[in-house]
Amino acid sequence: MVEEPKMVSHSEPCVFIYGPEATVVNRIIHYMAGAGAERQAVSDMAVCYQWRVDNKYYTADVRLCHVQRKGLPDQALADRCEAVIIYFNSDEAS
Repeated sequence: MVEEPKMVSHSEPCVFIYGPEATVVNRIIHYMAGAGAERQAVSDMAVCYQWRVDNKYYTADVRLCHVQRKGLPDQALADRCEAVIIYFNSDEAS
């Protein structure tokens, strides 16, 4: 049985992660958020994972969003974007 991903909260800030290779982007997300990060549905363009930043200065909940196609997801999600991570391999011509 395939479990449906949960929907994303409409208030938490997001970090968009772009890259040509989905496996590398997923590795980056799971390195940051942890291997057990829960997948959350957003749209057909993006899948998000919860990331809790907890250090001695502050605690914050952030969504790491793997943007799977070129462009921005829907306007509501784009408005919550606080940062962008762009992965590329400089050894490969594009």
